[in-house]
Amino acid sequence: MIGALFVWAVALSLGIVSGPVLVLHSLDWSLFLTLCIVVPILEELVFRGMLQGYLRQFDRGQKAILGISAANLLTSLLFMSLHWLNRDGYSALLVFLPSLYLGLVRDRTSSIPMCILIHILWNLGWYIFVFMS
Repeated sequence: MIGALFVWAVALSLGIVSGPVLVLHSLDWSLFLTLCIVVPILEELVFRGMLQGYLRQFDRGQKAILGISAANLLTSLLFMSLHWLNRDGYSALLVFLPSLYLGLVRDRTSSIPMCILIHILWNLGWYIFVFMS
């Protein structure tokens, strides 16, 4: 969320956006709940929980390059690749670094709920930036 808020603050200072107008009655609640609750929960359970958890079981999955485990790197590359199917390449690249960060949280804390919470906050920031500006 901090990253999304930073992007919003820069866009606001450059005059690209005029600031969010938080009008709750005009929210698209189904889109909001999908992007900010359902998707982060499902993606974290599948990618950080199942896939990264599975890859971490192997010695090769635990090997780290610059502090990033091979399990995290492979999971993040797959996460980015699957986003590429639904979006343009630039948008898919934008999920790679946050995915690495979530994988790092998973490696350091073994907490899927923490990854879910961070992902929810990140998507909430983007929802505010994209749909409420």
